[in-house]
Amino acid sequence: MLNSILCTEHRRKKDALIRSQNFALITYYNCAMGKCISLRENNKILCEKLDALKKDIAQLHRDVNQQQC
Repeated sequence: MLNSILCTEHRRKKDALIRSQNFALITYYNCAMGKCISLRENNKILCEKLDALKKDIAQLHRDVNQQQC
């Protein structure tokens, strides 16, 4: 009731628009943060796989060098 006494109709509509835009931005932010977390986890997994592959390649180089000797 106090809201209707102190605010004009134009002000109430503008406030409602700002609230809806704020909610949309919060939703977008939360979605983006979820994707960011997922990308970080995937990046960690890929880096671990890359390190393992580098070790495998180094071992293969050693094996080839040993066979050539």
